[in-house]
Amino acid sequence: MDLLLDGGLNLNDPLTIGDKESSIAINADFRQDGIVRSRDGRNRVYTGQGTDLMGSADGSFFSVGSDVYRAGTALGASITNPLAVGRMALYNVATEAFFISLLNENKKVEGSSVYNWGITAPTVAPVISQGSGTGLTGSYKMKYTYIRKSGTTLIAESNPSPVSNTLSITNKDIDFTVTASSDSQVTHVRLYRILPSGVDYYIDTTITGTTGTTSVADTALGTLLEEDNDIPPNNITAICSSGGYNRLFLGVDNKIYFTKSLRPESVPALYYVEVGVPSYPIQALVDWGGLLYAFTKEGIFYLQGTSPATFYPVRTMASRGLYAKSGIIVTDKGIVYTAYDGIYAFNGQTEVKVTGSKVDALFRGEAVNGINPINFTNISNSWLTYFKGKVFFGYPDANETYPNKVLVIDVEKEKFSIYDYGLNIKSVYANNDTAQLLAGDVDGNVWQLETGDNDYLTSFTFRIRSKELSNIPRIIPKIIRYDIYNPGGNSLSCKIIEQDTTLHTHVITSNKEYKRYFLPPKSVERFSMEIEGSVTSRIEVGTIKID
Repeated sequence: MDLLLDGGLNLNDPLTIGDKESSIAINADFRQDGIVRSRDGRNRVYTGQGTDLMGSADGSFFSVGSDVYRAGTALGASITNPLAVGRMALYNVATEAFFISLLNENKKVEGSSVYNWGITAPTVAPVISQGSGTGLTGSYKMKYTYIRKSGTTLIAESNPSPVSNTLSITNKDIDFTVTASSDSQVTHVRLYRILPSGVDYYIDTTITGTTGTTSVADTALGTLLEEDNDIPPNNITAICSSGGYNRLFLGVDNKIYFTKSLRPESVPALYYVEVGVPSYPIQALVDWGGLLYAFTKEGIFYLQGTSPATFYPVRTMASRGLYAKSGIIVTDKGIVYTAYDGIYAFNGQTEVKVTGSKVDALFRGEAVNGINPINFTNISNSWLTYFKGKVFFGYPDANETYPNKVLVIDVEKEKFSIYDYGLNIKSVYANNDTAQLLAGDVDGNVWQLETGDNDYLTSFTFRIRSKELSNIPRIIPKIIRYDIYNPGGNSLSCKIIEQDTTLHTHVITSNKEYKRYFLPPKSVERFSMEIEGSVTSRIEVGTIKID
């Protein structure tokens, strides 16, 4: 018989496994039909990083821990309890900022500079008095805001200060004094003035210091004061930028906050809707095809509407929610996410199980063929990413806190394997700008996965075992021929196994192996073929011929 092992992992009862499927598949890659090969390796990119969260903006890669790191360089920011990251272009400019939510504050990164996300309003009212010049007659009050400008372009503005004292003058100008901001991003102070017979405030003048004089005519005042440039709320657990809506969406408890259109730093206090119930806070917000979806542990909600006045959450028909805030990714097959009993693909209304029955044992708490199930105590630390047609699901097994195993799913071919990188990986990021799959481990290293054919010049274990072969009953085969590509001369143990007992082992170290092996006769009920080795270079296993 001809035995191929290119069908992927199946942890079901041995008698139900397909002819080409494997009962064990560790660090095995099934992307090419007709062969199974050792997985791609990993290479270290950065050391000494924070790896709680990772992402990119404006072409730069960022990792976040107790500091923010841009392309491996610490930016000197004090970061405490990072919760979520996102990106969006700033107001009126093409610069894309990297936004970070923390437990009690929020930050943004532009290039190598870290600022507050949004500008906090002045707390001290301006003081106005009669000046020595002429020009104004009436009863006046003023407010001021802090603003950030690039040249003449406004990038961000705070809410206004408390109102000043009232000044009544006749053909005089107005002297004013304001309080400077301690925020390094603030470049100017903008003064607003009320009309003598009105209640609204309009732009009067803009200064760079703390004192000034104005005699701008009432008829020459500028645009109306905005009083809804609130900074983002604290405790943001999800950030999503949506090109369909041109705004950022923020998950806080069971509320979705949304910024002003094209203004990621202005979050009006009343710009939110509630999703579900408070006992099930938002785990993730996802933009899929220009539509926004909110995931909780209880269910999935679609945000219908096109503006703050019309936004309204509608529960979808999905029966399962998200159990790990980083365990979700958008793919061309839908939104793939981690539920309590498997990995699912969501199509906008309902979910379809991706893991199916082949690897359900991982989610049922069952150890099969030495493969431990998910440690559900720490499933919230698991993660998902999508790279070059494959879903990578990192999960902790046994007593691990952070993912030490990766279930790899070829979605198109419905094939599974388990990768072991010898790391506990806290976060991953598929960087489309550089076509890299990056992973941050608990020791502060950032690795590029899916590159090369070894693990940073060290070996990893490749192991694959066939189903139990019962169509040659009662006697072990006489002749076996292996088709193995092994240009690096790795030492591979090719085993004949009956019920976990090794009956015979052939050690192969040659480049291309076609040699026949003759075996002494022995009575067996059924047997499996296994190939295992510690490899530092690529191996490929083709057809095993058994006579």
